[in-house]
Parts: sequence; C-alpha cells; structure tokens
Amino acid sequence: LFRSGRIAVMRKGVLEQLDTPSAIYAQPRSLFVADFIGTMNLMDGRYSLADRTIRVADARLPVGGVGWKDGEELRLAIRPEDLQPAASMGGPVFHGTVEVVMDLGHFRQVELVLNDESRLKVFVPKDRHVSIGERLRVAPTRCLAYAGEAEPVEVLITASLALAR
Repeated sequence: LFRSGRIAVMRKGVLEQLDTPSAIYAQPRSLFVADFIGTMNLMDGRYSLADRTIRVADARLPVGGVGWKDGEELRLAIRPEDLQPAASMGGPVFHGTVEVVMDLGHFRQVELVLNDESRLKVFVPKDRHVSIGERLRVAPTRCLAYAGEAEPVEVLITASLALAR
C-alpha cells in the first residue's frame, strides 16, 4: 500500500504548491490553492495605513505593521470555521442576514448576505439554532490576506487586536 504525505496542486500545468495536506489547507500559498482546497470565503479588502486595518465589507480588521501601501487592494481568504457567531460588541465583526442553513452532521453551514451584498459561509455548532432571515453577527478569528501574487499574510484576530505573520 502506497501512502503519500504530500499533495501537488497544479494550475494549467504549473505547480502552485507541493506540501502536506494540512499545510495546503491551512497555509495555501496562492489564491488558487486557497479556493481549490475546501470551502473558502474570498473577499475584497483595502489596507488603510492611517489606522492599520484592512477594510472589508462592513468590518475593519486590525493588522498592525505590514509592508502594504496605503489603499493597497487585498484579497482575503477566510475559512468558514474561522468565523464565529459574535455575542459581544468587541472586535471586528461582519453583519449579515441568514439566507441558507444546511445541516452537515456535526455542524451547520450558514450562508450570510452581508450589508454590502457580499456573501459568507460560516460553520456554526449544531446546538446553535439559526433561522433564515435572522440577522447574525460573526467575528473572524483568522484570515489570509493576499496582495497581488505575493505570499499571503496570516492575520490572527482576537477581540482587541490582530497579529500579522
């Protein structure tokens, strides 16, 4: 029996990433790989040097010091499991209306339409009741920010700050 510990992701005959399955899932080096493996929310954002945030939809994600220029356009990749229903007002949040609820066994996949008409897929615990038409606030805990073809910057978000690595 042959087992491989590595996966090659190719696009149009060109190697995009060769890595372990967990690394490809958690640290995709390109937007193509991020969108190819698993469920991913892709959103447009813009970096603001004045307040050191990424402005995306109706949220501002603090990122601290990074090498981006003021106004630089970014593409954010956020996994559904990296969005949590937000109970408190602290930290960045997205506001949306529940449009779809799918029971997927151990969790539910909820699709939100945000105030700016963009969409997010969120995984919520099975014991969390969610109804179509309900207004829901979700807080990102982690995302990857892509500036052009550069490797992504990982942004880890807490209620009060974010760390970019």
